[in-house]
Amino acid sequence: MKHLFLLLVLSCLIGWGCTNKQQSIQPRPTPNAPVIDINEAEQEKLSAQLEELRKRLDATTDTPLRINAIGNGREGHTLRIDLIRNTPEWQKRFREQIMDSPALRFDGPDGQEPCELDGAAQIGDVRLVPQQNAFPTSSQEAHFILYNQSEDTISYGSDYYLAYEKAGHWYYLPTDRVFDLLKISLLPNGQTTLSANLYPEVNENRPGKYRFFKEVEINGREEMMMAEFSLHK
Repeated sequence: MKHLFLLLVLSCLIGWGCTNKQQSIQPRPTPNAPVIDINEAEQEKLSAQLEELRKRLDATTDTPLRINAIGNGREGHTLRIDLIRNTPEWQKRFREQIMDSPALRFDGPDGQEPCELDGAAQIGDVRLVPQQNAFPTSSQEAHFILYNQSEDTISYGSDYYLAYEKAGHWYYLPTDRVFDLLKISLLPNGQTTLSANLYPEVNENRPGKYRFFKEVEINGREEMMMAEFSLHK
């Protein structure tokens, strides 16, 4: 029994010594070793790509493409490219003319979104009419006149919508998407001219019927007004 006890003690001492020996040969971390943050490195790469992309956009001679690419920036692990009209053809053109990278993510309407907006050309003594009934398809802008022939002040913002007719259905025409939130007042018996960008280089506008929608505050209520016009060659 005494020999068995000594044998157990000896086994424990040997095991403890081996454990300590194994622990002592583990590599110690070097306090001054640089720690590489893969995410940080990726973000730096994206920033460099974005800077180069902006330089190429500024230098491109493809004017329609430069007009269409209205915005860009970093978004997570991607580079977001905002297009007025976002179609496979425009994406391909951007990749060929500016930059091709798996990090690119394109955003914007493709011009095929159905428009279900409805509006009135006249609400009480407030009217919205086109400055002329028809504009050339090459027109950069279409102009409209808002009349306030009421006895109250009305107000409106800078935002608007455009739509075009195709085969009896209405679709949104891609145009500006960034607007000032401030409202403008129109006094009683006043009138003002409103403009809408048609972007003919981007949309390749065709002859046909178009609509201009404008939200106007009348008597404390937001009302959607609409003026119809046409484009011709």
